[in-house]
Amino acid sequence: MKKLLTLLLILPALAIADVQVAPVLVSPTIIGGTSTGAAISAATVTSSGPITSGGSGITTNNYNALALTPSYTTTGTNASTDFLINRTGTNGSGAQNLMDLQVGGSSQFKVSNTGIARFNNFSSPSGGGPITVNSDYFSGSITGAVLVGSGNYSGGSGAAQTVVNIRPTYVQSGTASATDLQIYRTETSVGSGPQYLIEAGTSVNPTLFTVTNGGAVSASYIRSWGGIVFNSTLLDSSSHVIIISTAPLSGGLTNFGTGATVSVGTNSAAFQITTGTGGIPISTAATITMPTGATTGWIVNATDVTNNATTVFSAYSTSTTNVNVYAYSRTTGASVAVPAGEVIRFSATAF
Repeated sequence: MKKLLTLLLILPALAIADVQVAPVLVSPTIIGGTSTGAAISAATVTSSGPITSGGSGITTNNYNALALTPSYTTTGTNASTDFLINRTGTNGSGAQNLMDLQVGGSSQFKVSNTGIARFNNFSSPSGGGPITVNSDYFSGSITGAVLVGSGNYSGGSGAAQTVVNIRPTYVQSGTASATDLQIYRTETSVGSGPQYLIEAGTSVNPTLFTVTNGGAVSASYIRSWGGIVFNSTLLDSSSHVIIISTAPLSGGLTNFGTGATVSVGTNSAAFQITTGTGGIPISTAATITMPTGATTGWIVNATDVTNNATTVFSAYSTSTTNVNVYAYSRTTGASVAVPAGEVIRFSATAF
């Protein structure tokens, strides 16, 4: 009898067995136990549950309807679990959940009896810490440590659906940097099969786009309005350089005059050279050292911007890396010198 009176005093908000009591709660209800067992047991299950805790009109600040605050002093191989749900038996055809957290009757976080978690929002911890997904060692085939979108996405006309949306907002300063998507794989050992950092595709073709662990990119089709650049050169479908996409270095100019400079405009397929002090001497080949990548040589066009009415240029490649430039009179065809400050524009295509 003494134990029963004690239990009734410390649990004013709990309904045990078929008797349910839901008074106004003004302080937390603490369910405690000992190392030998729980302090509360229920013999009969009602439609609301074996134990029901309720309240209304709660005005106490920092109120906790259920507080679990265990304190451990363990040694050796002792283990502990603060909240254990271990259901057994035969399930019906309705929804089977281990947990269903609701607000106003609307589920906000739910865990099914098969371990599937559903939630309305998933945010990083307070203070901006990362959301970490850790996994034990995997053996055999798996569909993914994190699997997104196993259900159906349906929408009518005009619907725009995105499975993964990365939309950070940066307010940085100084030398700060940022990466929106980082894949950093540690390879203690790998098998002989394909190793991808990224594999994207459809149910019909699962490998439309791949990036291997060696950085090799494979795609069924690539389109870029700005050009596809590899080692500072634009490539064709056979990985051959087809057009220069960066200007030669100023140090790669010979006989263009002291201090000659190279610049690139809005079109990266062309570059401009401004002759330096002394210009290009008469009957002398001015040489441009081209970027590496051409398989045979270069087809080069040169135009005199400063004195186009009187001077023309002949430019041709002598190797895969050099282009010679000669200046001639537009009217007589004789070799001429080019003064300092002459602006000459070039385009170059590999062959």
